[in-house]
Amino acid sequence: MTADLLNRIPVTPWVTGTVARVLRTGRTDAQTWNDCWYDAYTALGGQSQDSGNKGCPRAAARGLWLLGRLRDGQRPLVSWSTAEVYRELGKNAAYATLAAELQATRPGQAPAVLWPLIQHEFTRCTGVPPARSEQGEVRLVVALVRSQQLILCPPQ
Repeated sequence: MTADLLNRIPVTPWVTGTVARVLRTGRTDAQTWNDCWYDAYTALGGQSQDSGNKGCPRAAARGLWLLGRLRDGQRPLVSWSTAEVYRELGKNAAYATLAAELQATRPGQAPAVLWPLIQHEFTRCTGVPPARSEQGEVRLVVALVRSQQLILCPPQ
């Protein structure tokens, strides 16, 4: 099977590399995550500053990590509603947690199938219109599920 790629970089090593770097710092702030995300990207051969700093998948991965959804992330599992995730961590983290919940109940669904379901559920839970297009958050989740690096939790 071909590795799941995001911006031509394998997703799982990118995310796990970021987590390892962040854990070495002992910090949880967004700037540290962002710096470690870009460092992991370049360590894997990434060369585009724009691709390496794309905010949507970066924020989705950080949200999953903060919520304890990443294996070996050394974070306790946090069970927040979609509205809480959106309020505290932003829309990209909310999209990612919704994607993870859908993967728990509909394993193997492609991002293109999941995205309209996520859009609907996001609006239902937050009252806020979702983004028009998927920007890497759902592809990131699907890749992490395939590599068994995501702790799946069914919807609440």
